[in-house]
Amino acid sequence: MKILYVVGHPYQGSFNHAIMTTFVKAAKVHSNVEVVDLSASDFDPVLRFGYAKRMEDEFLILRSKQYLQWADRIVFAFPEWWGMMPSVLSGWIARVFTPGLAYNINGFKVSKLLAGKTANVIITSSAPRIIWPFVGNGGFKVLKKNLFYVTGIKDVKDFYLDLLNTNMDSPKRRKKFLDKIEKYALELK
Repeated sequence: MKILYVVGHPYQGSFNHAIMTTFVKAAKVHSNVEVVDLSASDFDPVLRFGYAKRMEDEFLILRSKQYLQWADRIVFAFPEWWGMMPSVLSGWIARVFTPGLAYNINGFKVSKLLAGKTANVIITSSAPRIIWPFVGNGGFKVLKKNLFYVTGIKDVKDFYLDLLNTNMDSPKRRKKFLDKIEKYALELK
């Protein structure tokens, strides 16, 4: 399996990066894995002209588009802040999943150009997961209800770790989550 892992946390010292390290190490046992680490990338996350005028693609955007075409599975990992994904990830999606590459729209007809690809979503949050449907969960909604639907990507399994950096958080709890991620990634083939 060919996997593109996108870590959308802007800080390299984050727990999202520990999740990435765990997933990638385990997945590489049976799969080819490429990583796009948005904390280590220098690109403009703003789609300056919408889709009315083409922006020149920086190296990261060009490489990401190549990885997107290459991958069988895309893993999106990010924290949910204020019910949204970080702006750097949202900007990367806007710059990479472009018409002609990810989809085409002609009137009411949508051509889903990434049909056949699958995805995993890994979300961390300080908020308790039980309240997400009421206050946000926007990062997941943007992916599943919009991006995946329009492009044809099939969401196959999602992982959530809530209550980070609260009195409910602990190294033991984080380790248990990493073990779950590792087990899943080892089974991918």
